[in-house]
Amino acid sequence: FPAGGGGGASWPRRRAQLLAARPDLVPVPVRGNVGTRLAKLDAGDVDALVLACAGLDRLGLGQRISQRLPVDLCLPPPGQGALAVEYATDREDLVRLLTPAIDAHTERAVAAERALTRALGADCTTPLGAHATVDGDAITLRATLLGPEGDHARSVADRGTDPIELGKRLADALVRLGATV
Repeated sequence: FPAGGGGGASWPRRRAQLLAARPDLVPVPVRGNVGTRLAKLDAGDVDALVLACAGLDRLGLGQRISQRLPVDLCLPPPGQGALAVEYATDREDLVRLLTPAIDAHTERAVAAERALTRALGADCTTPLGAHATVDGDAITLRATLLGPEGDHARSVADRGTDPIELGKRLADALVRLGATV
């Protein structure tokens, strides 16, 4: 982003994180599908866009990515990138077919992120970023809750083995720091 540039970031979390890192930016709400958003960039309506790299890669548009933001700068929303499949557990054929696809580390990481979200009473419009990683039995969870203008940023991190307890503990820590949803 050039100094004082206008950046397209529609989600409150991305907008708030960008403003926290670069208060000189002028956020520009950009709505529409990926093609519509890229057309606005190409037309010069915005100086830059912040989009999910995974989405651009999946659409075969990875070559449009000029910079991948580090996780520390722009924590993803809780549960980002995890896929869920619902199926009838009484169908043994489906259980046999789908059980090998379950990744225990991802399941535990998402459980911690979702526990944090529930404990805060947050939803998809809350400028909350959370990222859990699993190493053996240990889960590391980082979270940031910001005000809508990137102000009042509160960040916490901790480790534990129980994903639900860890998520609740980080929510409590954010509240003790003065974070509000």
